Amino acid sequence: MKRYLNKLMHELSLLGKAMLVPITVMPVAGIIGLIFSADFLNIPVIAGLSSIVFGNVDFLFVLGAAGAYSKAKDKTTVMVGAVVAFLVFKQTLGTLNPDVNAGVFGGILVGIAVAYTYNHTHKLKAPAVLSFFANEKCVVSLSPIIGLIFAWLFSVIWIYPQNAMDAFGVWLGGMGAVGVFVFIFLNRALIPLGLHQVLNAYILFEMGSYTNAAGEVVHGEIPRFMAGDPTAGWFWIGRSGSGAFRFQTGNL
Repeated sequence: MKRYLNKLMHELSLLGKAMLVPITVMPVAGIIGLIFSADFLNIPVIAGLSSIVFGNVDFLFVLGAAGAYSKAKDKTTVMVGAVVAFLVFKQTLGTLNPDVNAGVFGGILVGIAVAYTYNHTHKLKAPAVLSFFANEKCVVSLSPIIGLIFAWLFSVIWIYPQNAMDAFGVWLGGMGAVGVFVFIFLNRALIPLGLHQVLNAYILFEMGSYTNAAGEVVHGEIPRFMAGDPTAGWFWIGRSGSGAFRFQTGNL
């Protein structure tokens, strides 16, 4: 029992690592978006970098998860497999069920699946005619299949967790200061298990929605804050204690 518990704790610690690495790019993207926004230097081409980063958070998380859970010394092959699997996953899911928003959780789960596939196939032997696709390259060959499988699964079952999380987000957001306190409390309580990053991922990158002036819909506290949503940012502010996301570099 203790052995299984230790293994579980190890896996959860990897999850925290997988989610922490992509988050490190957020302060830089936010600062660049602020400095070059219309309020300051007004250089839209450079300011758009912020939107690119926040608009592809799920892509960052699939790479983070694949890298964290893979046992490869050279993770290039795993990363390529993760990119292919996620591109197939996202495109196929949008066709099968446009109402489903997999978000960062889709990226995390696909990345973990690709990593585990690599861990179990990188020593796989194959007949001479198929030798090119064996060993470490096997995960790249299988990655489109992984993307298809997860797209089908998400199209069928993810709507239920999505609705539950949306309801939780509406309840938490409607609680005002009490909701911020609940978030901070849960965040600290989950740290020993490494699950605080799961909560952070949902609150910061999935909770709520906002349509900007260009008609683009963004989700999550940070992307909504950067898009100009006046109701966003309070949970991130409460978590950091800094007073504003724009000064998150030191807190991170």
